[in-house]
Amino acid sequence: MDAFDGIEIDYVVVAGDSVGYYFWPKEVIRLLRDIGAQIIAGNHEHMLIRSLTDSNYLHKITKKYGSGIVRALESFDVDEIEFIRSLPDCITIDAEIHKVCVFHGSPRNTDEYIYPDTDLSQLHASVPLGARWIILGHTHYPMDRESNGVRFINPGSVGQSRNGVSKAFWAILDTEADVVEMKSTEYNRTNVIDEASRLHADIPYLSRILESK
Repeated sequence: MDAFDGIEIDYVVVAGDSVGYYFWPKEVIRLLRDIGAQIIAGNHEHMLIRSLTDSNYLHKITKKYGSGIVRALESFDVDEIEFIRSLPDCITIDAEIHKVCVFHGSPRNTDEYIYPDTDLSQLHASVPLGARWIILGHTHYPMDRESNGVRFINPGSVGQSRNGVSKAFWAILDTEADVVEMKSTEYNRTNVIDEASRLHADIPYLSRILESK
């Protein structure tokens, strides 16, 4: 793959929730597919698929999370819907003798929250055999912790960080050196904040969480 941030990489991995918040899902999915990203389903992709046949559920989640799913359903064509439907709940990447395993919530449950202060010993039994690195999403909090010989890594959130710093958070994993570089990037959030404020004054956190800190 071409250099990314000046570094040669083998994979771009997305640990779920590529859609569900905010207002440009079609552009996000097109970009990720164009670069050949390895993507798994998060709870918001599951919400989208359920919403295809359950209008009451769609109304409920829109009141809680905003109109991101509605925007996706309105803008996606059949191919994009089927792409979301086809996303796996986990992927495994072989890295010589060890493996990188990617989950959204945890190895046990897509909707389980594993925070930086979560007791990781409860996950030992569910770690796949041969896994050295477990990549997680869901919480929007960056984390790099080791337990029982396994590194649990959450790079944080690109689109909605919740750790008090309004940047795009991501990480680079070097499996040969067993090194994780936690990264953050400034980006222009004005359009997203303005659109969230305009469409969802009743859900103020959608804009407030993106404001500069």
